[in-house]
Amino acid sequence: MKKAVIYTRVSGNVEVEKKHAEQSKACMEFAESKGLSVEHVYFDCTSTGKNQRAWNQIMERSKERTFQNVIVQSIDRISRNKKQFAIDSMRLADNGVKILWINDPSLSDMIEMLAALQKVVKW
Repeated sequence: MKKAVIYTRVSGNVEVEKKHAEQSKACMEFAESKGLSVEHVYFDCTSTGKNQRAWNQIMERSKERTFQNVIVQSIDRISRNKKQFAIDSMRLADNGVKILWINDPSLSDMIEMLAALQKVVKW
């Protein structure tokens, strides 16, 4: 069974626990529907790009290759900075990790194609 981690992020101080629980629940249900084993849920409560400690832990742990997927509710949970998002996505792909988006599954395939293209072009 493939392993996954979940990443949730909420910004602001209003209903933090509720929003985190909603994202976590949706991601857990998605993992179950795909037959994935969730080994950890990472959570940041911060604005995008502002000290996302949990996201940085995922990036570091991906080097260990102990999980194959990161499940995220939507793209804006990781970053609104498209350049940083692309860099992070490529690093994860280099470590054998695929990002799975529950709100837009087609993004996962697009990122995978970009990672393959990057290896051919050697950006």
